Amino acid sequence: MGNIVLSYEYRGEINFDQILDEIEYGSTFALYTDREDVIPIRGKERLWVELSHSTDDTFIIEIQDEFFEKEYFWEKLQTVFLYNFLDFAEIRIKDIDVSNSEIFHLDSDSFIEKEFFLDWPVPGTIFKPYYHLSLLQKIEISKKFVSMGGCLIKEDETYMVSKERILAEAGVLQESFGTNGYYVPNITCHLNDYFFLEQLFKLGIKIVMVNFLMTGLRSIYEFKKKFQNIKVWGHRIGYIPLQKNIDMQYLAKIAVLAGVDLLHIGTPKSKKEQNEKVQLVRAAQKFKPSFRPVFTKTTPEMNSILLKKFGKDIITMTCGYIREPNEGEIDWIKVGDWINSLKNNF
Repeated sequence: MGNIVLSYEYRGEINFDQILDEIEYGSTFALYTDREDVIPIRGKERLWVELSHSTDDTFIIEIQDEFFEKEYFWEKLQTVFLYNFLDFAEIRIKDIDVSNSEIFHLDSDSFIEKEFFLDWPVPGTIFKPYYHLSLLQKIEISKKFVSMGGCLIKEDETYMVSKERILAEAGVLQESFGTNGYYVPNITCHLNDYFFLEQLFKLGIKIVMVNFLMTGLRSIYEFKKKFQNIKVWGHRIGYIPLQKNIDMQYLAKIAVLAGVDLLHIGTPKSKKEQNEKVQLVRAAQKFKPSFRPVFTKTTPEMNSILLKKFGKDIITMTCGYIREPNEGEIDWIKVGDWINSLKNNF
């Protein structure tokens, strides 16, 4: 039987025996006006979890596979090994290693789909103003963007509309791209409605965007089991209030394990950030070789940096750079400059 390894950093004092006993046996609490006492329920031995390493500010634990069941892995992982820990210590989960786990031994292959992107960095943008564009305006933008070399346009993570409206627009918009690009609807609200999704995919949709911190990873996993040939574009909205306790490398790995194919990881500016993101992408691609990071808010300057650090297997999105500074209208000359900053390097 294999195991899963979790890495943490912490501040202050921590009672490792207390938090490890909590996993298998639980604790009880007594509250007074001046303190809270933790009274452990101890057993003879811990069967599934052990502390493998610790320093003054880090620790690593190993959990036997048999402690988990695949069908509720994500809920148990997050509940037991993150949120419940916060009752006992000031911690931040840094990383997860499933290389020795039999739970995920075959999953990386089962979620690899045939690539259908360009063989150079994928250029994309976003429909804005999101609630005030007519379908005709969206079609005009799509056709112009694709004619200039753009590959995809997605809806905003906050753009949530009825299933009827998505179906009414999706097929028409995808048709406006022809075979050269992709329309990416936001289906966060409808991820579990498989009848609706089957209708959507019949319209030619190949990529769907999901706010996965809103839907939960279980829903992503179940979706990918049923629709393996559809790319899941994972948006990490909701991460900022969580980053105090969750490192992006850990979040990216569990998202990819659940079935996310394309993921916002934050566009790095400093060399330190860039090196950290390179490590993150490499780690995610070990699980899923077809994984692609999404970089947003890019400019020609940022494109040059990203291409040097990450190569061609990225999705780069622009929004503000291609807009006029006063009215916010699309400046198509700047669109051309931005796309050429990608094309000219490949």
